[in-house]
Amino acid sequence: MLSHFSQEQKLTQRTEINFQKQCGADNRCSSNLQLTAQYVDDKEKPYPRQGDFQVFQYSSDIRLIWLHVDVTNIASAGKLAEDAHQAELNVTIPEALRYSGSDLRVQPEETLICDLGNPLKGNDKVSLTLRFETSGINLYTHKIISQLLLSTVSEQSDLFPVPIGLLVENTIRPSFSIVNPLVQTQFSGSVMGESAMVNSSNVGSLVEFTLNVNVGGQPLGDLATLAVEFEWPAEVSNGKWLLYLTKITVTTDSETQCSPPGDIVNPLNLTLSESPKKRTRRQVVVDDENNQPVIIEPQAAITLHTPKKESFLLDCSKGTARCWTFTCPLLNMTNSAKIYVRARLWNSTMLEDYINALRVEVRGHAYLKLITDKPTIRMDTQTAEFRVQIDPLEDVEIQYELPLWIIISAAVAGIVLLGIIILIMWKCGFFQRASRREMGFWLGFFKRAAYYRIMPKHRGVKIRQADRYQLNLGFQPEEPHKKHWITSWTEMQ
Repeated sequence: MLSHFSQEQKLTQRTEINFQKQCGADNRCSSNLQLTAQYVDDKEKPYPRQGDFQVFQYSSDIRLIWLHVDVTNIASAGKLAEDAHQAELNVTIPEALRYSGSDLRVQPEETLICDLGNPLKGNDKVSLTLRFETSGINLYTHKIISQLLLSTVSEQSDLFPVPIGLLVENTIRPSFSIVNPLVQTQFSGSVMGESAMVNSSNVGSLVEFTLNVNVGGQPLGDLATLAVEFEWPAEVSNGKWLLYLTKITVTTDSETQCSPPGDIVNPLNLTLSESPKKRTRRQVVVDDENNQPVIIEPQAAITLHTPKKESFLLDCSKGTARCWTFTCPLLNMTNSAKIYVRARLWNSTMLEDYINALRVEVRGHAYLKLITDKPTIRMDTQTAEFRVQIDPLEDVEIQYELPLWIIISAAVAGIVLLGIIILIMWKCGFFQRASRREMGFWLGFFKRAAYYRIMPKHRGVKIRQADRYQLNLGFQPEEPHKKHWITSWTEMQ
């Protein structure tokens, strides 16, 4: 049987199903969701705060950063903490960060949606940590702000976005090193004054250092400039020359000459002498740990007969040397730079003040610094030390000048000794006038000696009996006269 209903008739059935919830007698849930968040490092240590922001010391070796979030549903004054159904956390990702992972179920989109529980029961707490990559942070990144928003289908009217701010301070960590931090050289020759010097080779042996700088990250551009500051041991403590600077070349994307103000480089305007391309047998080559040869130019040979006594350390920090402080900026630098520093050891100072030294060591320092007006770009000053070990050249002779007081003392002593000798001779009667008889005796003696000298001299030779001459009796009319001597005469010329 079919039943027929009119269009005016309606069939309505309403059924109410109540789920068991901890929402009170009215069966309406009122939650009290609250959150706290902060950025932490890999050891879960929060970054320091500066007002409403945390301060993040960023460097290129920091690859990850963590956002730690605590969400609670705890009752407070005038607020209930009933179940929070479909509780979620929405996190906006800033452009400088890239989402990398989490310890909860997260939907990775432009806005992260983190499931906190369904429901998040009253008097309960949920903690989660979001991991981000720092690949988007650069030198132009100043602030990172994330918006965190809680949501639930339960009743709560005070859910608003919570900003979490991070103040980024870029810490630059470039590499800074000296290729040949130890240079060994020698001194020799003779003392030469400044007025007699024409070429830089007249000063002494060549000393050269090469400094390397590598940023290893984003170029600084117009935000900042790196500069190398030198503490250069130019003089000894008494003001004499020590290491005479001749040339400083800075090589970045272009090559420039560093000429600090104040006549730092080549103040005597000497003609620069390039080091020879060919090495002679007497040149000394010392290889450092990086196998960089250091050529020691020979000087005129001298022999040191004086005994060597001690070693000397010439260091500005110890007051045994005087340093000149100057700065060479690394302009037009993209990623790397080289600084070539050429100087000459002042040979005359070594000969005058350190001729008896076993060894002289000179120490100086170079500092890599950052020049910028941006408070968010920082760099720790890096220090490099360079040394020069100087030895006197063996088997060489030097002209030793006696002190003036020794010369004067010797002259006075000679005069006094001569006076004493004259006095003794006078006391012995050497200077008394002789009598006429004595004068005549000596005059006759000298005349006879002179006469004997000019008179002819002869000598006799005895002929043996067997060698005597026998004449033929047939031709001899009478008995021959026997002559047993033969005389030879010598005329004086």
